[in-house]
Amino acid sequence: MEAPPPPRGPSSHYRRSAADSPETLFIQPDATPARIQVIDYCKDAVCQFVVDDPIDLEPYLKNPKTVTWIDVQGLGNVELLRQVAEVLDLHPLLLAQVVNVPQRPRAENFHTHQLLITRNVTPKPAAVGGGFDLEQISLVLGSGYVVTFQEEPEHDCFEPVRERIRRRNSLLHSHGPDFLLYALLEATIEGFFPVIEDYGERLEDLEIEIVERPKRQSLRRINQVKRELLLLRRAVWPLRDAINELLREDCPLLSEAARVYLRECYDHTIQI
Repeated sequence: MEAPPPPRGPSSHYRRSAADSPETLFIQPDATPARIQVIDYCKDAVCQFVVDDPIDLEPYLKNPKTVTWIDVQGLGNVELLRQVAEVLDLHPLLLAQVVNVPQRPRAENFHTHQLLITRNVTPKPAAVGGGFDLEQISLVLGSGYVVTFQEEPEHDCFEPVRERIRRRNSLLHSHGPDFLLYALLEATIEGFFPVIEDYGERLEDLEIEIVERPKRQSLRRINQVKRELLLLRRAVWPLRDAINELLREDCPLLSEAARVYLRECYDHTIQI
């Protein structure tokens, strides 16, 4: 039986030479075409729509009574990404960190925006050997809005957050965009737990195999699981540090109430 393909992890997708500016954008030839989905909400209303021209975002960004979630799904259109950055007044270095995947999970303050880079882990079906895929997700907190940049929207993990917003009676409706940032971050972290549970079962099966009926392939399977778990650990370890750094920063965009919930995210990364 052939070994399953290795998990898709944060292997280097691009190389920047000394001649390249730090603000240079590297779009991969196979990158998913960009699509912008928006949810604008308050206590009394929820509006969900798709935007073709980023300039159409401006009326929602100027409305102080609503929270706007701008979900950029795919990184395959450099001109559209630059237009989004222009409308939101994103720093060129921030945009480069979002587009030039993969980046190490991190939290970085750009004065008017707070950047948080995380990972989305997606389990692979058992029929193809199990394992997981990893993609970068970038969260940008601004005044009155949150922007998410998804590398692979087909592995979207944000639908539970959308459902909470549509219900209109969740915690999100009584707080600002910093609570939306927390909910989106928590959604990415929650994806690690089913993957870990799956590895727990795989390790139990492997232990039984080694004790009761060892095979020539057992050592290969041990090494494969070890590589995959190290890849998973390298994804979550810097994320733990990033959330801790975010909590320590004096960021005016984060309320003390939101920080309490972000500490829960930090605790979950410790568990993982």
